[in-house]
Amino acid sequence: MADRRLRLARGALFGAAAGVAGVLAWVLLCYITESQLTYLSVGVAIAIAVAAGDGARLGGRKTAALAVALTVMALAIGLFYTQRITFIRDEALAHRRLRIPLLPRLDWFGTVLRGAFRRGITMYLTTVVALAAAASYGYRGPVVHRRYVGQRHLPRRPR
Repeated sequence: MADRRLRLARGALFGAAAGVAGVLAWVLLCYITESQLTYLSVGVAIAIAVAAGDGARLGGRKTAALAVALTVMALAIGLFYTQRITFIRDEALAHRRLRIPLLPRLDWFGTVLRGAFRRGITMYLTTVVALAAAASYGYRGPVVHRRYVGQRHLPRRPR
């Protein structure tokens, strides 16, 4: 039981690291390309789920739940910062000065995310696909196309 908890903790650490790296890349690309790139949220979700599964070295419902929880947090943070960039850029084009803090309070966080989801159905669709991908990859566990996972030999798949 303690071994399983340690594995899930290691999976959470790996998933969180992948989430931070994915969100940073997403926000940086949003800033450089001057578009929201919401479809990158699916890539962030897959990276989190694969990292969580590899870190925990197991799959199943708990790993899937962990991957979905980490994905929800990463998507909320990523959407906040991509929307922040978009709002500030739009207001600058209209010659108005908009101040959105870099480290948000909870009410700012909710306001910006509500504004993001009011813009269209794309945000809803990419969020649903990202959460489904995180659940699927988290449930599968470690990447099975590798020949060896740790010291355990995986049998070949029949062709």
